[in-house]
Amino acid sequence: MIGLPDLLFLSALLFCIGLYGLLTRRGIIPILMCVELMLNAVNINLVAFDRFYAHNAEGQLMALFSIAVAASEIAVGLALAFRLYQIRFTTNVDELDTLKRLGRGVLCLPLLPTHAYLIPCSLRSRSSLSRPLRVERESRRRLRL
Repeated sequence: MIGLPDLLFLSALLFCIGLYGLLTRRGIIPILMCVELMLNAVNINLVAFDRFYAHNAEGQLMALFSIAVAASEIAVGLALAFRLYQIRFTTNVDELDTLKRLGRGVLCLPLLPTHAYLIPCSLRSRSSLSRPLRVERESRRRLRL
């Protein structure tokens, strides 16, 4: 039978692998995978302590809540990664310093393609944003209505 020390060792191993990956990876997707690995290690701890000490469903309920939070975190993280790739053509976290350069409170990451005209022209001419951001006249008219 697998005991509590075995489960704690497995959890600590998974958490250390996730932490190492979090500190060494450069892409957004591998970083999200490492965070997910760390959350799964915490879930193993919750279920293991629930089984061996508490003997009620509180640990399992906390693990289910943690899984729901992890799923929403991955959904938001992937949406952010896709949007940043559309704008900056990279998922390298070292090159994603768009918010540091503005300093004026101007919208720098358009939420929709129709909001691309809110980006100042000085940002459009940077080498990292070599592709011009275009907005059709129809989408501008829709926003005015």
